Amino acid sequence: MSGSVRLGATVALAAGLLPHLAGPDPTPQAGDVKPGWVALVIVLILCVVTTLLWLSMRRHLGRIRFDEDADPPHTEAPAGDPAADRREEREPGQG
Repeated sequence: MSGSVRLGATVALAAGLLPHLAGPDPTPQAGDVKPGWVALVIVLILCVVTTLLWLSMRRHLGRIRFDEDADPPHTEAPAGDPAADRREEREPGQG
């Protein structure tokens, strides 16, 4: 009797999977596919978050104060450093 139960379960499983194995559904019509409200809400949230991040960045960059005419801090290089020797050989304004 257990053999017939297994056979019945196998047939039921095969019958349930058969429509899925047959292939994809036909292409939906243009009126059947709609973006939906969830996509709209996600896009609106992304727009709001992007705007808030931009405003925060603008505020933080506005707080930065620097003197454009100030010389960069000079660090002493160890004696015999080839890079330091090359920097000293350059004329001012050559970068």
